[in-house]
Amino acid sequence: MSTYRYILTASALLIVLISFGQGRSEIFTVTGITNTINLDQIDPVARKPEVSGSGILLTGKGVVATNYHVIEDSKNISIKILRNDRIETYSVKVLITDKKNDLALLAIDDKKFLPIASVPYLAADQAERGESVFTIIIPIKGIKDINFEVTNGVISSILGISDDRRYYQTSISIQSRNSGCALFNSNGEIIGLTTPGLKQDAPGTKIQDINYAIKSNYLLLLAEKAGIKDQLPKQNQLANKEMQDQVKILKENVCQILVIR
Repeated sequence: MSTYRYILTASALLIVLISFGQGRSEIFTVTGITNTINLDQIDPVARKPEVSGSGILLTGKGVVATNYHVIEDSKNISIKILRNDRIETYSVKVLITDKKNDLALLAIDDKKFLPIASVPYLAADQAERGESVFTIIIPIKGIKDINFEVTNGVISSILGISDDRRYYQTSISIQSRNSGCALFNSNGEIIGLTTPGLKQDAPGTKIQDINYAIKSNYLLLLAEKAGIKDQLPKQNQLANKEMQDQVKILKENVCQILVIR
């Protein structure tokens, strides 16, 4: 439990934040009336949401895929997504998580959201070393002037750190709060979800600033476990299109994830 404890002094009122069980305290100086506030009783919606990562629509009914660490320990989750050239904000709830593989499926839980028949892409279950890939990244500071960033690269390796078969290594640089973006192949299919890069030497490697994506196989398994496999699209509408044309369609399916912890 966390409380703000007000201590009256001659010149001002000191607020001491005591976080029980976490061993930390902060002191603020304000004027006011002596009182005690239990932070656990403050409505999470009243707090300011922070950008935590990115996500991608998996179904037309509003299931969103992202990394588990993006929503871990959150009390409230919402997404920002482009809809008909307007930025919309929707409340979401956690559908299912896979902490081991750093995956989470969220479900839009908002009356304002209008479901669509299907998303226009598939999740591919394999990729090759040297294959061209790209991501659509929403700037960390938020969606501004609908200024999405497209970054392309290649699959550098079909194995992750220490030959971990769950991951692809990619040449695309991913910032920490952009983790959870979909990694697309040249057909516009999802082949994985990006995770933050290693910024320092890791056990078993001397390479720095390398980035990974959890393979979509694990995403499909999680979708099956969640009972939404029948909602996944049956055909890819992006095959044989140029990347710039794919991006025009995909940008309305990528989202920014905001949380309150």
